[in-house]
Amino acid sequence: MSWEIHADDPRAAGTPNPRYRLVWGTRSAPVERLSEKGLSIKLDDSRGVPGLADLYQGERHIASVLLCSDAIEAGEHRFHFKRLTRHADGPPRDYAPDPDPVAFLPSPDRARQGL
Repeated sequence: MSWEIHADDPRAAGTPNPRYRLVWGTRSAPVERLSEKGLSIKLDDSRGVPGLADLYQGERHIASVLLCSDAIEAGEHRFHFKRLTRHADGPPRDYAPDPDPVAFLPSPDRARQGL
């Protein structure tokens, strides 16, 4: 992963970039900083953050995270990821895709014509 965001980043201000937010139960908090190793939220919002939470980018669920408290400094509570599981958009495959298929089966309509 190569996520890096900061609330005051001037590069993010000029482009429409959906904000990241941390969600647990019915509560949520905007993410102030996000990196490959962890995230930070405002100290006021960090009360009651459980170990397991979900990370969203706008309305899109991108990961489930297991958090461990790291440090509190400059009004932010920093957490590091003990586990980060990316959210898949579709169901997992139960087979390995064949990069070079040998042949395709005919459609059922064509197979019936030959009978």
